Parts: sequence; C-alpha cells; structure tokens
Amino acid sequence: MVGAGIGGLAAACLLARTGRSVVLLERAPQAGGVCRPLLHEGMRVDLGPTFLSGLEPGEPVGMLCQRLGLELRTAPCEPPFQVALPRHRLSLFTSAQALAREMRRECPGEQAAWDALWAELEGLEAERSRLPHSLLPPRGWRDRLRLWRRVGLSGRLREAMETPFQATVERHGLGEIGRRVLEACLWFLALRMPRECSTLEAVRVLQPLRRGAKSLAGGAVGLVDALVGRFERDGGQLRLGTAVERLLVERGGVHGVVTTEQETIRARAVVADVPPTGLTPGLLPEHRGFLRRGAAVPGPWQAVVGAEMLVLALPAVEVPSVLSEHCFVIRRSAEEAHGENLCIVRLSPLPADGAADGLRVLTVSRYLSREAAGREEEPGPELFAALDGLIPGVRERSVGQRVLGPAALGELWGRPAGALRYAPGSRDWLGQRGAGHEVGWPGLFVVGDWTFPGRVIADVVSGATEVADTIIRMR
Repeated sequence: MVGAGIGGLAAACLLARTGRSVVLLERAPQAGGVCRPLLHEGMRVDLGPTFLSGLEPGEPVGMLCQRLGLELRTAPCEPPFQVALPRHRLSLFTSAQALAREMRRECPGEQAAWDALWAELEGLEAERSRLPHSLLPPRGWRDRLRLWRRVGLSGRLREAMETPFQATVERHGLGEIGRRVLEACLWFLALRMPRECSTLEAVRVLQPLRRGAKSLAGGAVGLVDALVGRFERDGGQLRLGTAVERLLVERGGVHGVVTTEQETIRARAVVADVPPTGLTPGLLPEHRGFLRRGAAVPGPWQAVVGAEMLVLALPAVEVPSVLSEHCFVIRRSAEEAHGENLCIVRLSPLPADGAADGLRVLTVSRYLSREAAGREEEPGPELFAALDGLIPGVRERSVGQRVLGPAALGELWGRPAGALRYAPGSRDWLGQRGAGHEVGWPGLFVVGDWTFPGRVIADVVSGATEVADTIIRMR
C-alpha cells in the first residue's frame, strides 16, 4: 500500500482483516493524507474533507465500519448545508417538511418547481438503483451491451443520461434562488456546474441533500485514527516517513515498490493512494514499450481548480448557534455560484474528547481556476468579507487567523493544491460514484483521487472497498 489517506487506510484495513500481510507506506510523519489537520497556535484545524455521509448501515462508511468491527460516535448533522445569499439564507434540511418551511419563507414562488424537480430526481434514483451494481460502471463491451439492454428498456434513464442537468432545471422553471442553491451544492460536491453534468449524474451527486449526513466526533481525523488503530491491531505494518521512489515494474506488470532508501519490497498486489500527478510521471515509467505506447495511465483527469483558505478561531460564544457545519456564501445572487462567487464556510467539529477550550475553528475556502488561484494577490480580504456576512466584525473578534494559498496548502498536504475532477462520459457509467478506476497495469490498483469522483469520503471508501474485495478474490 502506497499512501495512507482514507482510501489507502480503508483498503489496507480490509485486507489485513482477512489475515493478509499488508505493508502501508506513508512518506508523511502521520497518516490521513489531506485529512491530516493543521496545528496552528495550539489549535487543530481540519483543512481537508470534512463532509461525512454514508455512515448509515448499508452505506459505504457504515459497511466499512461493520466489516472492521468499528463503532464511531456520531450525531445527526441537521441541516447538512446552509446557503447564504445577499438577501436570503436557506437551511437545506433533509426533512421534507422542514425544507418546505424554508422554501415558503425565503422563496415561496419557487416551492412548486423545487418539489417537482426533486420528485423527478428521486424517481430517477429509484429506477437507477434497480440496475445490477456489478454493471456500474461498465467495464468492457460485454458490460456495456448488458447495460444498454437494461437501460434501453427505460426511456427515462436514457433521456436523463443525455440531458444536461441545466436543461432539466430550466424545464421545471426553477427561479434564481433555487438555481444558486443547486449550483453551490454541485460545485462543492463534484466541482461541476449544472451545464457540465447530465441529469443522471446530478441525481447521484445531490444524494446527501436528500439523505443527510452525520457529524463524527473528531471529524475526518477521528475516522483516520480509528482505521489506523484497527489496521495495527490486525497485524498490519504502518511505516510512516517512508517514501516510495518508484513501482517495481517487471514483465509488463507491477510486482512491488522501491523506497527512496533503495529498499525493494515485493508484493502480489500494490495499491496506490496517490494523486494522478504523483503516479505518472513519477512512480510509473512514461511508456509501456513499443506495442503499448502512449501515456502510462490513461484517464481523463483535469486539474481544474486551486484552493484558497482562511483559517481562524473564535470564542465559542461568538459562533451563531444556527450556523451549520457547512455554509455556502454566495456573494452576488445574479451570478452563477462557483469560483470567486462562492465561498465555503466550514465549522470544525468538536474534538473526539469533547474538549473545545472555549474556541471553535472556522475555515473559509474557495475553488478557483488554476490561473486565478495562482495570482499574487492576497485572498484574505475577500474571504474575510464572505465570513463577515455571517458573523459581523469577525476579523476583530477572532483570536487567531491564517491565510493559505495554493503553495502553502500544497506544502502542508504534500501534494499539489489543485483539486482534480474526473471527467468520464456519464453515459458510460450512469453517474455511479465510488467505483475503482482501471489503470491497465497488472498488479496495480488505485484508490483515493482515482475513484468516481474522489471528492467525498464516502465515495473514496466505496472505491477502496471495491479494490480490496478484488484483491481478496485473487488466488
């Protein structure tokens, strides 16, 4: 195992649980990948993924915990999201009755269109869920043929695959507020706008709005700590501070790794939890010989955005009790909610031990184009302005603050601070999320960023589970 992010840890735990010999190599001094917290002025700050869904029985994280015998201390997170516009603020409750009250209060003229849209999306998801999971995403022409036969019987699914979500939203006549809400959620969960994804893909992306989420004691770091503990108790070897120089490629396949200390570790299978830019070029050779020329790992990856963040701490009494753990601040309601017009405010969960020291930590982030994120201007004033709309005078009331641009985040995370998005044709995979990616190298499996789409912990865990089960079935 190369990389101890959530994906690498999940796969390693499942394999170690079956009695296999597993070595997990991580170049950083601690496990967790981008979930590793930043220690700033004695405070722990979660900079990576903080949205936790899929914790219920039968869902990805819930099933992982059941298989590993883990019990996580959770609490309902209601509402999971809030959206703040200049003149409106909506709490996106998972309860239909509570959400209806919000819509009636903030945008009564849009409630009928909103209800009709969600009824259509829920119907599509119910129909899609009846398809055999083994066919999603299809691998090879046989799977595609079988899937086409099943989908061909459903005009609704076929139409949803071919229709941009933007067209569906416009058909229902959703107003300005409703459009901004959907744009903000899609951008946060998938880095896509309604015009960039099919209706069926949007169905899958927006599931947390209907199913809700839970708050985990200690946040994502609490999950990391639980997985590390289980891995070591099951006999797994966790080697921190050990960097891999290259994968051991022999006879057209991957048969182990070579560390930067020139130690060779041979293995029946290698699982890489590293971003595409770290795998190739880097760990893999650039070409596969005369008969298999071209990129070492084919895949439609796009480094589309870079992250900017503001971190600050406030006395707990200064944080509004109505503030959700995730709030999307849209500066200009007449413009699309993404890039510079969307800031994501996250309220860090309480530590697992419940000690808050009278302070709460907030992060304000936005995802810009790589060109905009790389500019020299200091992003702090605009991020402060977004937060000031929620907590007036926040700059003067904070007790510690730090602004992090792409370069600083890249150094902290040990990887480029650009957010990747996977761009397969949704017609090929029906919006399925959390599926492993085929890299075309025998003996090599990939998790983490490589899963569909790699931005939500539940999807990463789902992809890691699929990879682990594939290795378990190997003779």
